Amino acid sequence: MDLYIVASYMPCFGQSARVYMDGIYSTFEDAEQRQRDMCGGSIVSTQLGNNSMYGENGRITWMKKVKIGDLQKLDIYSPDSLSKS
Repeated sequence: MDLYIVASYMPCFGQSARVYMDGIYSTFEDAEQRQRDMCGGSIVSTQLGNNSMYGENGRITWMKKVKIGDLQKLDIYSPDSLSKS
């Protein structure tokens, strides 16, 4: 079973960003909606070929597709590609 983790951070100049896990969802669509909710308004695609979103509020979000069980040293800091599959 695939699950989608939504992560985000608020850029802070001069200090390390605090990355948050904002939810785990069973569908891509639910995870994408959570990204939109976290972004607080207008969304700007990063145009980098991944699922990152920049929000009107300055927050940056992305999602990771994972399987139930061990995460195999999941790199939460890198967004996945745009595909749902």
